[in-house]
Amino acid sequence: MPKTPKDFTELTSAQLNELMAGMGEPVYRAKQLMKWVYRNMAMDYEEMTDLPLALRQKLSSELKLHSLRVIKQVTGKDGTVKALFSLPDDKTIESALMYYDTEKGEGRHTVCVSTQVG
Repeated sequence: MPKTPKDFTELTSAQLNELMAGMGEPVYRAKQLMKWVYRNMAMDYEEMTDLPLALRQKLSSELKLHSLRVIKQVTGKDGTVKALFSLPDDKTIESALMYYDTEKGEGRHTVCVSTQVG
């Protein structure tokens, strides 16, 4: 028997379409949700202001948006952001977001994510 997703980011697009249909919502809501999470980087359903309030409340009560939880975040003098995340099993991982200016004056971003838990 397949595992039932516990948070939004575990859903495939087909599962999200099914979820919206099961909630009596039009299928285009799935695309709206994916845009909010993967393009707009929404951290909470309440940010999704073009979705009906009732849908946001239902999603909030039934499906976690993200499986990671920020435990601690620190920003360095150079703008580097370091974060400690808690996983669903309460183990932790770290990440760092670094900003660089290039010779052309354009910005570049680098993300470092730990591959070991603990």
